[in-house]
Amino acid sequence: MKSLNPLYMIGQAIKSMMRNFTLTGASVLILTACLVLTGSFYLLLTTITHNVESLTELNQIIAFVDEDYESDVIRVMVQEMDNVVGVPEIISRDVALEGMEDLLGPHEHIVGNVYRDALIITYYDNERLETLIHNLYSLAGIATIRNDIEVAEMLEGIRAIVSLIFISFMAILFLVTMFIIVTTIRLAVQSRELEITVMRYVGASKAFITVPFILEGTIIGLLAATISFIVQLLLYGVVRNALEGGIINMLDFSAVGEEILMGFVVIGVLTGVIGSCISLFKYMKA
Repeated sequence: MKSLNPLYMIGQAIKSMMRNFTLTGASVLILTACLVLTGSFYLLLTTITHNVESLTELNQIIAFVDEDYESDVIRVMVQEMDNVVGVPEIISRDVALEGMEDLLGPHEHIVGNVYRDALIITYYDNERLETLIHNLYSLAGIATIRNDIEVAEMLEGIRAIVSLIFISFMAILFLVTMFIIVTTIRLAVQSRELEITVMRYVGASKAFITVPFILEGTIIGLLAATISFIVQLLLYGVVRNALEGGIINMLDFSAVGEEILMGFVVIGVLTGVIGSCISLFKYMKA
C-alpha cells in the first residue's frame, strides 16, 4: 500500500477529475460564475464607497446663479458668508456647455445655452452646512444648489441595496455550486466504491482514501479562482475604459487586485473542500 505521497495523491485526484470530466467542468464553470459575480459586486461596492468618500471629503457645494444676476456680484456676497472658505470659483455657462459637450457630445436637439453660471463654494464645517445652504437660498440671485452630501447619501442608499443583493446572490450561488461539487465528488466516490471497499479491508487509512477526493475539490476551487481572476481583470478593464472621463471615479485594478485574488482563492478552495467533505462524510465517519 502506498504511503501518503503528495504526487500520488494529486495524480489520483486528477485521474478522478478526468473520469468525471463533464461534472468537473460544470463545477469549475459554476464556481467561476459565482466568483466573478462576487468579485463584480465587491468592485461595485468598492467603487461606490470610493466615490462617496471623495464627495464627502471635497466639502464643496455648487450654487447656480439666476440669469438676471451678475455672478461676480453674487460671489462677493457669498464670500462674506459664515462657513465659506476663500473665494468661490465661477464656472461660466459657456464653460459648462463646453464641458458637457466634451463629455456627452453636442446637444443637436437643444438650441442655445441652457446652462447657468455656477459658483463652486468650499466650506469647512459639515455640521453647519444646512445653515449655509439656507443662507444661500435666502440670497437673491441663487437659483438652485447642488449639494454633493445629498448625492453621497443617495449613493450610501444604493450601496445598502447592492449589499443586500450581493449577500442574497452569494447565498444562492454558494448553495448551487456546493450541490454541483458534492455531486461531482460523490460520483467519483461511487465510481471507485469497489476499490475503496477493498482498500478499507486491507487496512488502508481513512486519510489515504479521502485525501485524493479532498484534493480534487481543492483543485476545482483553484482552477475556478484562477479563471475568475483573469475574467474579472479583463471585465473590469472593459468597464473602466468605457466609463473613463465620466462622472464615476473608478479605482485602478491594481489597488484591489490582491484582495480579489486572495478572496477568490479562499472562497474557491473552501467551497471545494467543504463540498468534498460533505460527499465523503460516511467514509470519514467510518
